[in-house]
Amino acid sequence: MAATNAPGPSLPLRFAPVFSDHAVLQSGLPVPVWGSGPEGLAVEVALASQVLRATVCEGRWAATFAPMIAGGPHALSLRPAGPDARESAAVVLSDVWVGEVFLAGGQSNMAYLMCDCKEYATEAEEAYYPLLRYYEMPREPYEGAAWFERRETCSFDGWEICRPDRVGRFSAVAYFFARRLQETLGVAVGILGCNWGGTSASCWMPESSLADDPELRVYLDEYEAAVRAQGPRGAERNYDDFRAKTQAFREGRASDAPWEPPVGPRSFLRPAGLYRTMLLKAAPYAVRGVLWYQGETDVPHGALYRRLFTAMIRDWRLAFGREDLPFLFVQLPSYMDDDARGDAWAVLREAQRLVSLEVPGTAMAVVPEAGDPLALHPLRKKPVGERLARLALHRLYDGAAEGSGPVIETWAKRLDGALELRFSHASPRLVVRGKSLAGFTARGADGRLVPVTARADGTTVVVGPAGLGGATELRYAFTNLFEPTLYNGQGLPASSFRIDL
Repeated sequence: MAATNAPGPSLPLRFAPVFSDHAVLQSGLPVPVWGSGPEGLAVEVALASQVLRATVCEGRWAATFAPMIAGGPHALSLRPAGPDARESAAVVLSDVWVGEVFLAGGQSNMAYLMCDCKEYATEAEEAYYPLLRYYEMPREPYEGAAWFERRETCSFDGWEICRPDRVGRFSAVAYFFARRLQETLGVAVGILGCNWGGTSASCWMPESSLADDPELRVYLDEYEAAVRAQGPRGAERNYDDFRAKTQAFREGRASDAPWEPPVGPRSFLRPAGLYRTMLLKAAPYAVRGVLWYQGETDVPHGALYRRLFTAMIRDWRLAFGREDLPFLFVQLPSYMDDDARGDAWAVLREAQRLVSLEVPGTAMAVVPEAGDPLALHPLRKKPVGERLARLALHRLYDGAAEGSGPVIETWAKRLDGALELRFSHASPRLVVRGKSLAGFTARGADGRLVPVTARADGTTVVVGPAGLGGATELRYAFTNLFEPTLYNGQGLPASSFRIDL
């Protein structure tokens, strides 16, 4: 059901677009609903046995249902309040279920469609799951964007039921996550897609969070410099050209179209843009948690990502009104980037690892095997979705024995000069895959990295002692491209890491 959030006295009475037939609402939490209508109108909104009243103010009405148990189907209705209200004025959404809802955010690997992933051929034919539903926030680069700038071929008009003829347009990672969750919990599962390929985490934050932080301001400064570099009115001219080419392609008058718009105030890649045009139109929809797969675009500022991602999580929790909103995110996999040092992706992975340890309510899915050395978009998405589901079941539902691979906790020197590394999430014991426990290096006093031997011993790893004399830093798998060798008994891999000695 289409709707608009713009205020005005002539607005029809509507739900916001994120509410439609087949919607899934979150169980066990307060459920905000909102929409638009004529100024000053008193409205009545009803769901199951609950009936709430609200008044349209500045074109918008809002109400919050008390927590509900999972189940359905229900009707969600909206009508003018009062005994004289006409029944014909009611808006009724049907087949609404209460269950588990997650927001799927990030960039292209979260946006990656089922129809493009390796598992699609074997999955699609049987993909009829009536209680698995998907909604995609309209991708709007700026307020008032024309249809050919705003929409993509994967867009839906409302909540979609998972079935073979529709699943190809679902986020692949989100689908495999939701399928595992729905099969395990036996309740309706809804995914609220809010993602866009190529975006930095800075695109999904309010401008004030970037401008007020001396370190994060670099995202705004670099973008503004790129806009100025186009010359007077250059950004506007370049965007008009981009817009014309995009329109010609969408209307079938051209065989291709530019993917990336020029930098400027109407690009979806600008810092803080999608926070306003997409996230704030999803918030404060009640969700159990956030799934996040992003970071590739922020590799050039990998050392800042720890600060950037932490700030973004804080901003989203404020937007959704939940200080404890869970964030389950994917660590970047193994990839052959061409940076000179050979560890730019590892630096970003390290920032993600530290966020998972430092920010309460977060957890990280480690998926090095799901990467592709030569492809930024690995074709296998099932391992990623299922590893996120395992995290969720373990952290949020107590439904899995273990959700994390081994996590480095402490280290200590032994009498023989070796290092003993202690791990949590290593039960019942650490497991080595391959001929040996490879991937450990030490940085000497001269700054050079040298390989060092390591072996697993129960829930610890013993490194050295050869090669550790005078070492200042120890690394595991700290390169862009690596082969994981350290796992726990649940078959989950350890993250790459580095520690100061």
